[in-house]
Formats: sequence, C-alpha cells, structure tokens
Amino acid sequence: MKKRRTPSGLCLGQLLVLFVLALNATMALAGVSPKKSNNAAPAAATGNDVDSPEDGSASSEDVKALQMKVEEQQAQIERLTRALELLTERLNANSSKASTPTADPPHDTSVGQVSSLTPVIPASAAGDSQAVEVLRQQIDIQQKQIEKLQSSLNQQRLELEKRTGAAGDSQAVSASSEASSHTSQGEAQHILLASSASPSATSSATNPAQSGGSASKPAAQTLQLPDWLKGFHPIGLFYISYQNGKQYSGVPGETTDYNSFVLKRGYFGADVDITSYFTARFVTDITSDSTGDFKPRMKYLYGKFHWKGNNAITGPYMEFGLAHMPWLDFEEAINGFRMQDTMFLERNNIFNSADVGVLFGSDFGGSMSSDYKKKVNSHYAGKYGSWQVGVYNGGGYHAAEQNTNKVVEGRVSIRPVPSRVAGLQFTAFGLVGKGNKAMDPPDWRVFDGMVSYESQYFTFTGQGFVGKGNQAGTAINSNGTAAEQRGFSVFGAVHIPMPNNRGKISILGRADEMNSNTAVYNDIKRLYIAGVAWHFYKSNIWLFDYQRTNHSVSTIPGEGRFQATLQVAF
Repeated sequence: MKKRRTPSGLCLGQLLVLFVLALNATMALAGVSPKKSNNAAPAAATGNDVDSPEDGSASSEDVKALQMKVEEQQAQIERLTRALELLTERLNANSSKASTPTADPPHDTSVGQVSSLTPVIPASAAGDSQAVEVLRQQIDIQQKQIEKLQSSLNQQRLELEKRTGAAGDSQAVSASSEASSHTSQGEAQHILLASSASPSATSSATNPAQSGGSASKPAAQTLQLPDWLKGFHPIGLFYISYQNGKQYSGVPGETTDYNSFVLKRGYFGADVDITSYFTARFVTDITSDSTGDFKPRMKYLYGKFHWKGNNAITGPYMEFGLAHMPWLDFEEAINGFRMQDTMFLERNNIFNSADVGVLFGSDFGGSMSSDYKKKVNSHYAGKYGSWQVGVYNGGGYHAAEQNTNKVVEGRVSIRPVPSRVAGLQFTAFGLVGKGNKAMDPPDWRVFDGMVSYESQYFTFTGQGFVGKGNQAGTAINSNGTAAEQRGFSVFGAVHIPMPNNRGKISILGRADEMNSNTAVYNDIKRLYIAGVAWHFYKSNIWLFDYQRTNHSVSTIPGEGRFQATLQVAF
C-alpha cells in the first residue's frame, strides 16, 4: 500500500539532498578543491594561496600550480554543467506531472551515476509539486556554483598571465576558459559522458585519487564524417547456408545426394546521395564458375532521380541502368524470406529480378503511417498502393542481349481500404516481349495476379500465373514456338514477438504448382516448404527449413532438402 507524505514537510532523502548541495556550494564559494593524490603537486584554492618569491618573480612551481588550478576549475564547471542539464530535464518532466498526481515511477539510478555533484532524487519525491520545488532549489544552487567557479577561473587566468608574462600560455588558458564558458552556456551536448557508462567510471571522474591525480579526463568530441561520406550508405546482404538433401540426377529414377555449405548470396555495394534529387546505386553479387571459384558480378548499377510528388502521385522516381524489374523486388519485400530460395516465378525460370533499361514508379495517395512502416513494412508503402513500368533489353542481369527486341513490363498494386485493412493489397503484373534468342526469338508473355495481406503478426500471399515462353527463350514447343505455362503459389507466415525485445520467431509455409507443358520439360511440379525463423537482430535472421518437390513425370523421383541459412544484413 502506498504511503502518503505530509505535504508541508520534506522527506529524509530530500533533506540529505539539500544538505549535500549546500555543502558543495559552500566548498565552491570558499574555493576548496578536491584533494589530489599523494604524488601530485598541491594546488591552492585561490590565487592568494600560492606563495610567490620575495623578489616578485614567478617560479616554475608557481606557474605549474596555477595551471593545475585552472584545469581543476574547468573540470568542476563541466561536471556542474552536466548535472545542471540532467536536473533541468527532470524538472521539465516533473513539471508536466505536477498537476496530476500519479503512481511513483521506478527509481532511475542513472541520474546518480553522472557525478558526485549530481543529486539523487528519491522515487517518492517524483511526480508532485513538492518535488518540483526541490528540483528548482537544486538548479538555483548549481547555477550559483557555476557562476562562482567561472569568476574564480577568470581571476586565476589573469593571475597566471601576470606571473608568467608568456603570451602563448595566456592565449592557451584564455582559449580553454572560453571553451568552458561556452560549455556552461548549453553546448555540453558535444561532450560524451564517460561516467554514464558505469559507476566505476563515475567514481574515477570525481575522485582524483582514483584517477591517478587527474581531476577529469579530456572531453571526447562527437565523430564528424567527411562531407564526401555523409551521403554514402553501404549495402550488405549475405545468405550463408548448410544444405543436406537429394536431387534428380538427370538419369530416370535416380537421385544424387548432397551435403555442403553454400554461399548463396553476397551483395555488397552502396547508395550514394549525389544531390537532393539524384542517387546512385551499385551492388555486386557473387557467383561460382565450373571449378567452384567465387567471382563477383554486377547486380545493380543505376542512377535514380526521385522527387516529392503530390497527394496523388507520391514520391515518383526513375531508375536508369542495370535496374530493378517491377515484380520480384515487390514480392520479396512482402514475403520476407528470400534467403530460403527464389520466389515462385524466378524459381520456375520465367525471369529474374534486374535488367538493363529504365524503370518509372511511384506510390499512390501519400504514404502509410510511420507506425505501419516500423512494425509491418516500409517498402512500397503507398497509402493506396504503388505502380512501376519499365522497358528493358530482356536478357536479365547475367545474360547478354541476343536480339534487338525490348521487353515492356508493368505492375499496379492497389490498397483499397488502408484505414480499415491496412495490409491488404491487390496486384497485377504483365510483361510483353521476346525470349532472349538471337534467331527467331519466341514470344514471351506473362500475366500474374496476387492478393496479399501483411500485419505485425501475420503475412499471406496467393498468386496465379498464366503465360507462354520465358526470359531465356527455352520454354518452347517442338516447332520452336513459345509453350504455354500456368501455375500458382500460396505463402503464409505467423510472427511471434519474443519477450525482452529479443526479436521474433516466424513459422512459415509455402506451396507452389507449376505446369510446364513444354517439349523439353513436360511436367507438373509441386513444391512444399515449411520452416521456422528467428529474427535475432533487425534483418539478421536464422532460418531452418525443409522443402519437398514432387513431379508428375513418373521417371523423375521426388526431391527433398534440409537447410539452415544465416542472413547477414547491414
């Protein structure tokens, strides 16, 4: 049961706080400095305490003592300024609570770890008008201490100039005094508090005997990047897997066992902000040759123009170069588990994800809320959907163009009721062109429709595909014309947040069916995937899955694989 406190009286903790602050103020006004270690030269509290030679000349010992005094005063001003900033923050917080009494918050020990000059406010004193008044009194005391110390520091600086007569020394002390003055005026945010890391760091910063006789450590400055690096955003994405399974060997009825570690992806590159409206991207991937040697190859290399747009067409952009194609990047952003393996259409060799050409796109009707972007998905987060249209060579990112044909692709996604069912989208994708063959290239047509739903706890996609031919021009009939193909894919995942902000667990499943009615490969292939993933830090994920592939052709045996994959992302 919460104890009530007499409104007119101060609790024991507050009396102790005021007593300590009054003692500190008295010591500051009297010019008492913290004791130094035995091996350190003694320093007086004021300029009058330093004995000068009888002939009026300054000795090296006197100059050294005065210099140490200046350093001590600067260190004490810094500590008081830091304490004052923290007290001001707590005062603002308590002022907002003073009008409405609330339950006592948990005791925050971090405030007491900043410095021995920083008072610890009892938890029972937080949240009422009496605590606000106590904090105001503490701030007044701190302000007076800072003013007295600054005045004493200025006097000692003048005394040092008078005794040494050295212009260089006086300029150095004047500069450090001016810097300390700026700090006391509110620029202390550029100082990194080592004492906030641990109680031991606090004690060494405030007790010279524990820090080797030094009253304080040099203040660290915030890291400032060079101008040419400020717009440089590195990209890294690696898929590292262990695989154990069986696959069709090419001989009717036979399979081949495999058991190996695999590097499936090795993206490395960067986005570079050249101007406020123009960005460049370069990304390399890895591939292996017939000997197993890993080699880099370019995945993306383009310039991107982007603008703010308006309420209807939001954030329009154009990519020119080795750019995204409209479909796979969109699907992968919703699915979230590309590290398992390729998506439905790419796995069945319809096309891959990038090509040389130009892409246009934007969102519809503004953007989804920041809460949706943070908790669900920040990619393609147009309030009412998004669109993309592109024109490409047609060979993909790892094949040279074999003809003069150009492929036209487009995607439209509609989010019909963003205020009620934010994650629901309906998407249509189409492609028209020729397969990448030099002589008599076959037709290449694709239509894919998908319904998708995303939330913080659940993801679902269902899509259907019809078309003929493929990107490579290999899906053909016996007479060389493009073969018709059709299929569907269903994917679902449940996301379970872990306690204590330890990421989340995802349980996922997927089922594909592709009817490849071609002269080369007349088969109905059914793929099933089940897995569990641990998102242990942001986009860094462990995935464990099993997949099974069955074939309608009796001479092709079933294939199965267990896989453990680590996704590294930065």
